[in-house]
Amino acid sequence: MKSYDESLNLFREIGNHLNAANVLKSMGDVQQFRDEQTALNNYNEALDLFRGVNNRLGEANVLKAMGDIQSL
Repeated sequence: MKSYDESLNLFREIGNHLNAANVLKSMGDVQQFRDEQTALNNYNEALDLFRGVNNRLGEANVLKAMGDIQSL
């Protein structure tokens, strides 16, 4: 997860919300099988960012991933 954390920090530093959201989504995907709450936290943050940049595909993918966790 170290590489994800580093890339997330860099994207946040340069204000690239779309790529930050993509990293958070990926982090949630990894955490989905380790720690559901951490995954949901990452997904919620990614969802806010995708909505902020009006990326409907990203929003839909995060909502699907959240549904996958909730159906377990």
